[in-house]
Amino acid sequence: VVVNNSESEFGKIKSLIAFNYIFFSPSLAFIELTQQITNHLPGLATNGMGWGEAVRELAKGNIDMANAWMKGRKQNSRKHFYENEEDTRAIDELSRDGTISLGWLQEIYHPNEDLKFVNQQNSLTGPGKLLSRENLLGHSLYHLYKWGHNMHGAAITANTEVAALTSFRMFRKQGLAYDEAIT
Repeated sequence: VVVNNSESEFGKIKSLIAFNYIFFSPSLAFIELTQQITNHLPGLATNGMGWGEAVRELAKGNIDMANAWMKGRKQNSRKHFYENEEDTRAIDELSRDGTISLGWLQEIYHPNEDLKFVNQQNSLTGPGKLLSRENLLGHSLYHLYKWGHNMHGAAITANTEVAALTSFRMFRKQGLAYDEAIT
C-alpha cells in the first residue's frame, strides 16, 4: 500500500519500486530529458525552421524560460516574466487555458484524487482501513511519492512551456497574427 511502509514482505521489490517511482525513474528520465530533442526539434524544423535555427531557438527558449521563471520568483509571483511582453502574455494565456499544465499548483487538487485511489486499494488488496485526507497527508511515504510525481510534473511543464514559447515565436516570425500563432 502506498502509505504503509512498515510491512516487511517483498522488501527488495518494494525498495526497487520506491527507487523507481519516488527517487528516480530511468524510463521517465530518458523520456523527459530527450523530449525536446526527439519531438519538438523535428516539429520546428518541419514547420519552417532549418535544423540549425531550430536547435538555437530551442536552446534560447530554455534559457529564456529559466530567466522568466527567476524574474517571476524575484517578484514573488508564480507567473513567468519574459523580456518580450508578447511572450509573457502568450505563456500566461496558455497556462490559464490549460495548454501548459498547472505544475506545482496541481498539489492543491490531487490529494482528493489520491485519497480515492488509496482507499480503493486498501479496500481491495490492503488492510481495508479507509483513510481521511488528514490520514493520507500525515504519511511521509505519501509525501515522498508526491515529491517524485511533482518533479516529473515540473519536467513536463517545462518541456511544454519551451515548446509553446518556441512555436509561438516561430509562427510570429513567419508573419502569423497573435491569435493564429498562439493556437
